[in-house]
Amino acid sequence: MWDTRQGGQPQEGAAWAALRGLRRRGDLLALAMLVNLGLLYLCQTVVAWGVVWLLRRVGAGAGLVELANELYTLVVYLAVFLPPYLLYARVCRLPLGQLPAARPYLPVLAAGLGVTMGMSASAFLPGQAMNLFFSFFGLYPMDMPLALPGNPVAAVLFVVNLVLLPALVEELIFRGIVLESLRPWGDGFAVGVSALLFALLHRNTAQFPNALFMGLALGYFVVQTGSLWTGVCIHMANNAFILALSVPSQWMGPLGQLAVQGFQIGCYGMAGIVGVWYLWRRGLDLRLPASGCPLRQRTCFAEYLARPSTLVLLAAFLLVFFQNFSR
Repeated sequence: MWDTRQGGQPQEGAAWAALRGLRRRGDLLALAMLVNLGLLYLCQTVVAWGVVWLLRRVGAGAGLVELANELYTLVVYLAVFLPPYLLYARVCRLPLGQLPAARPYLPVLAAGLGVTMGMSASAFLPGQAMNLFFSFFGLYPMDMPLALPGNPVAAVLFVVNLVLLPALVEELIFRGIVLESLRPWGDGFAVGVSALLFALLHRNTAQFPNALFMGLALGYFVVQTGSLWTGVCIHMANNAFILALSVPSQWMGPLGQLAVQGFQIGCYGMAGIVGVWYLWRRGLDLRLPASGCPLRQRTCFAEYLARPSTLVLLAAFLLVFFQNFSR
């Protein structure tokens, strides 16, 4: 199932109308993301402080604290992270029922998973180069270890919050609502912008290169297969693999953790090679569908990135990135 359907197309010869539409869509999207960022910041400061105060007041033990943390993460994903984009979709008149939801063809889905993992592996060197650059200024990305909670219920919720929930919510937002809302201006533009915003929402330089590369691959395969479920399944499988490798490594020393990281990069690289080989052997047209937009793709990117609303959004994320460095 290699769906090559076109996205929505502006009327022929309506370049100015397409430009105005792009500007309005970009402003709305920037507003949704700024609201999202503000709500997340509020939850991680004022609300989080209130939850910690309450737990201390009732004398909560370690198990209850772990359970409260996972429940809090679940609520933030569903009640804080998702609503701004649902409102954005409503304002843009994008019915969620019309998001691409064809059943993925399993061999192509597996190949897409391999290519996406390969893209993740290829982000390792750019990520290390970025970390090295910032280290010259005494800035280091915060360590974000994955530790399985000791409370059994909290451990189950931990797996849900790490594997299932991000795959469903983030794919609905970025490969569903955001990407689909931008497809009238070209699939390449929609994939690129949705990947950039997806990477920014990770809010730290440690994850940015990997999230950007994976976002490009996920958007590409969602468009090519005509199925949002392709992105959900790939995202979920990737998160599960990371969890399977990361949890045991928490009991290892630095050398063991380095070996696990090398094993992950090797597996991801091999998976990428196999995925590309399979798609090539099937003789599929790997190009994105041609855009019916009267504007050139580079014009769309330039116009979007130069919008005052987008520049404010980028500045806000740069500030967040800076705050998430350890010094």
